[in-house]
Amino acid sequence: MKIEEAKIKTSLKNLMKEQGLQYDDLAKKLRVSTATVKRRLNKGELSISDLSDIASCLGTSFYDLVELSKNNTQKAYLFTEEQEKLFAGDLNYLLLFRSIVMGLNFTQLKEYLGLKESELRKKLRHLEEVELIQLMPRDRIYQLARFPFKWREDGLLQKAYHQKNLQSIFRTISTRYKSSTYDEDTGTLCKPFELLLTPEQRKIFSRELTEVLTKYQNLSRLELNTKNLKGVTVSGIIHADNFSIWDAN
Repeated sequence: MKIEEAKIKTSLKNLMKEQGLQYDDLAKKLRVSTATVKRRLNKGELSISDLSDIASCLGTSFYDLVELSKNNTQKAYLFTEEQEKLFAGDLNYLLLFRSIVMGLNFTQLKEYLGLKESELRKKLRHLEEVELIQLMPRDRIYQLARFPFKWREDGLLQKAYHQKNLQSIFRTISTRYKSSTYDEDTGTLCKPFELLLTPEQRKIFSRELTEVLTKYQNLSRLELNTKNLKGVTVSGIIHADNFSIWDAN
């Protein structure tokens, strides 16, 4: 059983206890057999759709359920200064390490990153030197630093990553989008805007945006924990402040 799924199941059972519900009570709400509910909550795998349905029956949402399960989440691994220095000096090392976290093996890493075997071995040795991984016989890679991770506030890695992210996003916007865009098929969204709000409305607006982002960050963590190799990277910027396109340059 996957660790994150086990934590969510534990949170579900705790909610059932708090509400005085038994397996058969939940089965009636879901319109399935009691045996099915027992199997799903104890031995079987649960899809996100299943989790959402059960959470709804318990008066909560899938995203709130993820928040509850975070209480049981292991402490985040803080990158060392030496590790951050390696990543910040060349963010391709961060991409390589992220690919290892996603579960790619030696051969898959070569293909995904477009590296020659000698180049990949050299980069892997650097990750080993800063104690992020350990190289094993037969090109197996043992991960020493485990997800979830965190970087140092205002540290080398945070600064380098934010700068690279901003450059990438603005380059994409300037070349791909000449006007507001929303694609229902892909979910791609690019929408510059300007609003006139009261100070209180502005606070509410920013808070609600933060809540939406938090929900999908939690969903992203679940995908990373399940090592979903079919996941699609989604990047963006949320910036709400008192500035206007009409301000003088």
